Amino acid sequence: MSKKSVIVAALCMAAGMVTGCTSYSEDSSAGTEGTSDAAVEASSEKSVNSAAYGITIDAADEASTVASTAASTGKSGGAGTTASTEASSESSSDSASDKKSADDKSADKKNVKDKKDSDGKSKTKKASKNGIPEVPEVKDGVTKITDRGVEAYFEWAPAEGGDRYEIICEGKPRGSSNYTKLEEMYTNMPNYSYGAGLNYDVRIKVRAYNGNVQDGLCSEWSEYVEGNTYEDSLATPVVKDGVKRGNAGGTEVYFAWEAVKEADHYEVVVEHKKSDKSEYEIKEVTYTNAPNYTYSAQGDYDVRITVKAQTNAWINGKKKVFSSQASSYAKGKTY
Repeated sequence: MSKKSVIVAALCMAAGMVTGCTSYSEDSSAGTEGTSDAAVEASSEKSVNSAAYGITIDAADEASTVASTAASTGKSGGAGTTASTEASSESSSDSASDKKSADDKSADKKNVKDKKDSDGKSKTKKASKNGIPEVPEVKDGVTKITDRGVEAYFEWAPAEGGDRYEIICEGKPRGSSNYTKLEEMYTNMPNYSYGAGLNYDVRIKVRAYNGNVQDGLCSEWSEYVEGNTYEDSLATPVVKDGVKRGNAGGTEVYFAWEAVKEADHYEVVVEHKKSDKSEYEIKEVTYTNAPNYTYSAQGDYDVRITVKAQTNAWINGKKKVFSSQASSYAKGKTY
């Protein structure tokens, strides 16, 4: 084997260790995939020149070093490195572009919100620029039964720019048509109760103040809102017609209704008659804490009931019962 063949074989073996090359022929110009032509030619030329001066093993070692360097350069530098760098740069550019797009969208949302605020469409009410408080929005009155009696209770959200309120209360006896002024007052609280007159229709209007009453700024008056101090202010029960049920002692009729808020108990007036009679008579007046009543009888009977919701209050140390209006008749029969 010629020195050139030995050198080339050594070169192939060295390159194969680095790049995976497995064969090389004397006529080949490069190894297998992974080693560049330029690296092989440079190594071959250097090895041949060395052989000309009688160097064999050293030339093979040197060729191996050259091939290893070329292979290493091919893996970590050159076109491969350039492509990787370009891909990394492109990825970074895309990420930066996505972030900028997200930032732009966020900025657009903020601009829309700021525009709404500047257009005055914000849900938060604000006082006018000259310091005048906003007009209170007063809710309709709620009738409450307390230990002080029956009250009409009103409330509103605190007015922006105001620190106190002026209230005018007007009223009339139930069934009357003309309101008269009952009282005028000032308060720091956003609520008001009237309970001086029983069975009254009541209405109020409110305005907000900023500063003292004499020289402070005030809002316009609110709209009138209404309430009452009716003794029978509890909601009237809505009673369903009775359902016939059999039992061991005869026949029963079951009545039920929706529970009334704030009711302590119910008064039930029961009337009945024989099926062949025309006039009802009172069977009993009873009280129950449950929103139902069961009528029992032997024989053929028609029955009807009315129900009142009731609650108790202690006024000046004395117990007083407040009732709703009586319900409409609910009817049933045992036959």
